[in-house]
Amino acid sequence: MASGVLFGTVIEDALLKWSKTIEKITKGRVTLPPMPKLTYKQRKLRSVRWSGQMGCAVGLTIGCVIGMFPLLFFPSEDRSKEKESEDGAAASKKLIDNQNDQLKKELSQWKEKFKVLEREKNDGLWNKG
Repeated sequence: MASGVLFGTVIEDALLKWSKTIEKITKGRVTLPPMPKLTYKQRKLRSVRWSGQMGCAVGLTIGCVIGMFPLLFFPSEDRSKEKESEDGAAASKKLIDNQNDQLKKELSQWKEKFKVLEREKNDGLWNKG
């Protein structure tokens, strides 16, 4: 999610920097209508608030749909899961084998240490103080 936010920020900055160039290229043909000048009473009307909220919701929905467009180019989940499960199983087996080998080495080291301690105990080294 952090990469998505970072990408969105970079794109937004790029668009802000290019906005003047885009306006020059279009020569003012693409413009937004000016904001309506509403009085305080008009802004408090239920219909005005509702249309503002619905406009935000529709804009957000359209933005999310456009943002999901790149997902169409990802490989399908079925094929990637099959390959991933095969690769994952082999990688898991290799990891487990490596860990087993390491544990066997550590176990043999501890056994040697305990043998030394047992010999010292039998020799009476522990009884002398």
